[in-house]
Amino acid sequence: MDKPLPDDFDPYDRGDMRISEGRDPLALAGIGITILVNLAGIAWIAGKFEARIETVERDIGELKTKSTVDGKQDTQIAVITAELTNINKTLGKIEGKLEARK
Repeated sequence: MDKPLPDDFDPYDRGDMRISEGRDPLALAGIGITILVNLAGIAWIAGKFEARIETVERDIGELKTKSTVDGKQDTQIAVITAELTNINKTLGKIEGKLEARK
């Protein structure tokens, strides 16, 4: 059974007890090392994430440039196709006139 508390007991009085009293120094060192390892891991993950973001941003820039070039090429192809259609019509007229001369 528990022994009775003295009459002058104050549960909030810590007396000369220090915060580190009763703690194992090896355990505190282990906690410190664990915290440092976790912080290093977080920094490493953040660095990897930053590298991925930079890669994606670079790829997006390249795709924008490529789409601009492709858009210009599409316009050029449309113009060339229209010119070829006109040339084919003209050739058809020339062939018709040549056949009429024979």
